[in-house]
Amino acid sequence: MTNRIGRYYGEAGLRVVQVFKPLAKGGEPYPWVNETKIAPWVIYVLRRAKSGD
Repeated sequence: MTNRIGRYYGEAGLRVVQVFKPLAKGGEPYPWVNETKIAPWVIYVLRRAKSGD
């Protein structure tokens, strides 16, 4: 999936620099379903692509 996302960003003139999949720590005051094992979202850090990227 990340390769497909990277290709789409590449077509837009961007390059994926880093990917974060944050997880809950489990010590929060509310119950988690499975967010301590599966990230509920993904954060892509992008930069403008240079020629040859």
